[in-house]
Amino acid sequence: MEYKPDLPDILIKHFELSEQIRYLYPQRKNPDITDEVEKLCLEMIAISSEVFDELMLGTKTREMTIAKYIKEQANAASLITGEDGPSRAMRKVVSDYDNMIADALIQQSVDRDHYIGPIHIGFEKLYQLYYDNHEYVWAIKYAQQARDERWGGAWDARIEKARKKLENDDK
Repeated sequence: MEYKPDLPDILIKHFELSEQIRYLYPQRKNPDITDEVEKLCLEMIAISSEVFDELMLGTKTREMTIAKYIKEQANAASLITGEDGPSRAMRKVVSDYDNMIADALIQQSVDRDHYIGPIHIGFEKLYQLYYDNHEYVWAIKYAQQARDERWGGAWDARIEKARKKLENDDK
């Protein structure tokens, strides 16, 4: 029987999408992979508000359940890949979510208007895809959305960087 963590389905979907994006993103030079990464990022962004609310409302027990789930997924991935332990990408996932859990525990007493979420890989990678493809208007749009939804990351700096490129392209 497959392990099903005691988490809302929306968080499980969020983590599964995150893992898929992390796995595929390094292969983005292949146009088919780029399209798939874009689709997964947009799917992850579509549920970002619900995920943010769940993370903000999380309790210590839920945060520890998330950590256990992510670590078990990393171990399962190592069995699939045949590697002697979690892959580099999965070790990064575990590390990122360990940091996310620590941040969530520190901020769990903060009200929603002041809570800053962890870095959202869907926004992060979609921004980079659009930026790399010189689609600066779209890069700015999703960076602004991430910033407005209060996901962690240097969104103002990314917006400014894309705006400068956009201005230079217009000259």
